[in-house]
Amino acid sequence: MGCVHELIKYHFGIAVNTVLVYLIDMAKNDDTEEFMSEEAYLLMRAKWIDYANSTSMLSHVQSRVAVFIALRAGPDKRHSYWSVDAMAKELGCSTKSVTETTLRLEKPLKMLHIVRSKRGGNKYFLRWPFGIIT
Repeated sequence: MGCVHELIKYHFGIAVNTVLVYLIDMAKNDDTEEFMSEEAYLLMRAKWIDYANSTSMLSHVQSRVAVFIALRAGPDKRHSYWSVDAMAKELGCSTKSVTETTLRLEKPLKMLHIVRSKRGGNKYFLRWPFGIIT
């Protein structure tokens, strides 16, 4: 069993207990927020931001981009819609950094769900539970 634990840690950069908590939470919540109250949404967003700030899986710039998106995903619409150019300008980093971060948050970390749009900005939805909310 130790080999499996090491394999998961090597590929995902996280401990097995975190992966298991993620899978259990996903089974309980089904990753939806339709019926979540505003208070519950704000609490989950605060935990999401805390995780983005403290995880070693994100660099400093990636953490700043993640927090920027999360703070603009208000409880009314529950998504952020800033363009990559606008985020880069506001944060003082390159558009490449913002794009790489959003892709990283979407695919391997599964912390974001992105609805892409050819016109206007993309919509960025926070995804939870993502393993650290217990």
